[in-house]
Amino acid sequence: MAGACETTVPSPSPGTPTAGPTPFVLQSPFGTMRPLGTEPPETPRPTPPPPNAQYWIRVADMAEPRTDHAATLLLDGRVMVIGGTSIVRDPDGTGLDHLSLATTELFDPVSGTWTAGPPLRDARGRHQTALTLPDGRVLVGGGYQGRGSRGVEWLTSVEIFDPSTNRWSRAAEVPTRHGWETATLLRDGRVLVIGPVDRAQPDERYAASIFEPATASWQATALTDLVRQGHGAVRLGDGTVLVMGGSAPGAHTVAPLRRAAIYDPKADRWRDIGPMPVRVAWPVVALLPDGRALMEGEQGTELYDPSTRTWAETQISGDRDLVASVSLADGRVMALDDYPGIIHVYDWVTETWSELGPFKELTNVPFTLLADGRVLVAGGYLGCLDHNPCAKGEIAETWLFDPAGRG
Repeated sequence: MAGACETTVPSPSPGTPTAGPTPFVLQSPFGTMRPLGTEPPETPRPTPPPPNAQYWIRVADMAEPRTDHAATLLLDGRVMVIGGTSIVRDPDGTGLDHLSLATTELFDPVSGTWTAGPPLRDARGRHQTALTLPDGRVLVGGGYQGRGSRGVEWLTSVEIFDPSTNRWSRAAEVPTRHGWETATLLRDGRVLVIGPVDRAQPDERYAASIFEPATASWQATALTDLVRQGHGAVRLGDGTVLVMGGSAPGAHTVAPLRRAAIYDPKADRWRDIGPMPVRVAWPVVALLPDGRALMEGEQGTELYDPSTRTWAETQISGDRDLVASVSLADGRVMALDDYPGIIHVYDWVTETWSELGPFKELTNVPFTLLADGRVLVAGGYLGCLDHNPCAKGEIAETWLFDPAGRG
């Protein structure tokens, strides 16, 4: 594929092939990943309780099980689920391979049903660059293409979906291959993408990429050593972007960073705002209604106040690993602890987390806020556990979460 460079790389997904012959252990938001055959003996897990019926309702399944997919809310209220991965055992039975999907599906929250959408031009998974633009079109770029026993290929290709024609078209390729990146919609409608996947060199400076919808083209930001991957990014009230934590670009083992930065898209300027209270990779992040930014990592919850440029710790998180999150309509933040599959909700007024009961032991699944305030959760990686007999691990189940608890 033009503009893409072949490589075999580790990924947080279960069973992703590794680069080189030496086994490695990768700590990620999806747990501890090891090559097949090197895992320690598993402690049997108890069968979890069913999802809390006060908050969850099961609706029609997707046509195809998938994990590592993206989902975005369209302007007409439907949700488009895009691409993803199917995980299969390789031909000799010694490992697991990723096969990327080109299929898309459209969810209608009124009827609770799915219809097939137009296929992508390039099958892809783990594409965090997937969002609805202000004019209603959908931007999708990067991610990887899993090709079974032939490994994975990080992509630079970019596609745009136009709901008026129900078709995908190609756009200019992103200048830098990205993985575990963030894509942030700027106030002027452009999109800031941070997260180069290529291995960093000592003292190397990177540029992030900005997509211009009017010309379907990319431009590079100013060079900086503040760019990273596996980080959190959120647009602040003044239009700047706060970038938190992460690890060095291209790192095959995660060494969480403590630095935070702010990017000003008007001035094309990066500003180092000094160390955060804790080191963190793959944090849960959100902009709160009062203008502060929430960052939740393994070591606790931190709040950044742009008006004072200070951090404050609000609550020790304890032993939990939040792997998916979404801001609710009332400003609270909903997040999933992958094991034991508990839903947590952060209240920005009281600055505390509370539990809303069990859901699923899922990873690699997007949470999408609907226009009516409910949350769509479709697919993801459940794993082949005693209480989930399966051949793969990805699922097609679809659930709706009602924050009001009306069942």
